[in-house]
Amino acid sequence: KVPAIIVFGDSSVDSGNNNFIPTIAKSNFPPYGKDFPNGNPTGRFSNGRIAPDFISEAFGLKPTIPAYLDPSYSISEFATGVCFASAGTGFDNATASVAVSS
Repeated sequence: KVPAIIVFGDSSVDSGNNNFIPTIAKSNFPPYGKDFPNGNPTGRFSNGRIAPDFISEAFGLKPTIPAYLDPSYSISEFATGVCFASAGTGFDNATASVAVSS
């Protein structure tokens, strides 16, 4: 049995970390989240769940992977999965502004 899912990556797997960093690359507004439970944007660059969410559920873990930077989660909730991915980020602080304006 897989005990946990740990996610690293870009906007395609970001479960909401970009909501908590200074970047203009955001997905916390409609139509993002339209097909997510309650229809609320979550910071995922998707209208609903993303690939890591489906993989986690297929392995019998939680149906969504929490964003590491989301303060509404406790450390114990990361025991079966956590997402470190973030959209619009890079090694240089200017990455987000350059990537979005290009």
